[in-house]
Amino acid sequence: MLRLKKLAIPVILFVLFAAAAHGSPTLAATPRVAPTPPYANGDTFTYAITDTTVVTNPGQPPSTSTQTAFVAESVAYPVTFGSRKNVYAISSTVQDTSNSTRYAEHIGYFETAYAGFFPKGRIYQLAYLGYGTQSLPSEFISTTIGLKYSSPYNVVAEYPESNGLSWANNYKTVYDNYASTEFGPFYSISSTTLPSGAYVEKISTYPDQQTVTQTFDERADATGTLDNSQNGNNPPQHFIFEAPADRNNAEVIPVKLNGTLGYVPDWYPGGAAPPSPLQQYGDAISSTTTPQACGAQSGQGAYDVRQTGYALDILGGTYTTQTTDAYDSATQGMICSVAVITVTAYDNFITGQLLATTVETNVEILTGEQSGQPRAHAHGLAPLRPIRFRLN
Repeated sequence: MLRLKKLAIPVILFVLFAAAAHGSPTLAATPRVAPTPPYANGDTFTYAITDTTVVTNPGQPPSTSTQTAFVAESVAYPVTFGSRKNVYAISSTVQDTSNSTRYAEHIGYFETAYAGFFPKGRIYQLAYLGYGTQSLPSEFISTTIGLKYSSPYNVVAEYPESNGLSWANNYKTVYDNYASTEFGPFYSISSTTLPSGAYVEKISTYPDQQTVTQTFDERADATGTLDNSQNGNNPPQHFIFEAPADRNNAEVIPVKLNGTLGYVPDWYPGGAAPPSPLQQYGDAISSTTTPQACGAQSGQGAYDVRQTGYALDILGGTYTTQTTDAYDSATQGMICSVAVITVTAYDNFITGQLLATTVETNVEILTGEQSGQPRAHAHGLAPLRPIRFRLN
């Protein structure tokens, strides 16, 4: 039983991995000067996206699919978000250009991320304060989202950018409400994910005038519970996942179903204790030349803001690794980004066997930009894009 990928994730570009800056960043030796924030009211940006997914099931040849999309973004400033003033609102609209269902969830509404630039020591940090979408009338799609980033806020960039800057990037996320009819029956999701990777999530679907609810409660020590409400003639299910233990000289994961104990062969990375924390992400900046994958923006000198990390979901039966390279030009902002996400899914209830491996490569290339209000001494137009929501 695979659950929807945890709504946490993050990163830049259609990927949501949970991650809040904590601790002090490692600074380069060069002096720091407070920069002019690189967004301005009226800025607009357009990006071309190519998303390639390769799914491999044991004993079967890989299956590859490729989808493309076009993204237009605009910046409004200043706006107020909660108690914060002088906040940037970055709105995105997405158009599927491959006539696929991959980006169907983005058609008919626009997304808005609320961000601010805040000083911390000798550098500035870009903090995402909130996120949401607004649905437009659609015959097939109805989506509403509420998302909050909790303090300490999500550090996605540090300014000025310089070789040697690095920082931890784990933060708390709260989905107040996610409701949709995108994938068939109406469903809603509420979720809270902590920096450790522990999370509580409730997913309710409404097929055939029924209500089916799954409640996940995963703790930082890699134990947790999963409850499935009654579905048709099937009785409710209550799973308890315990920490790995040695049994008959083999590592196993004790799993109880309605009080009946079973032992699942340990499928965690390394076949022993789960990683601690259950998820970990970090960013670092270096100078580089944009790769061939950046198309028309390849071969240019740029900062590489690289985020790497992993996330283990013991209740969902998945282990995810990710590397995202956001390439920033000193004059144009983010001209390209390349994300590679690998998700391995396991039977976490009985056999512990590998079910499937999914490798997704997402490339985003700047195709056009227009500056709004004049600004003095700007470091660039928009060094990093806001996180964009995607469920799968």
